[in-house]
Amino acid sequence: MNNDISKYKKMYEQNQESFKTLSTNYETAVKEKMLMKLEKDRLLAKLDNLEASLRQIQEQEDEENKDDVSKKMDVASKKSKATT
Repeated sequence: MNNDISKYKKMYEQNQESFKTLSTNYETAVKEKMLMKLEKDRLLAKLDNLEASLRQIQEQEDEENKDDVSKKMDVASKKSKATT
């Protein structure tokens, strides 16, 4: 019986070491997963901001192009009126 007890003690100690190792690995994996999720969310927010900025710049350029076209049309109509 003493042999069995010492055998079980050794098994228990080995299992405790394995448990500690697995627990540490699990905690590390969970932390890395959370960090990756946070980084993903940060990058998505950055992407949204960049897309919004790009849309705003494109809208400004479109407005400027419309203004340029209307100015050119005004100049051309004034020239045609002046020549007639």
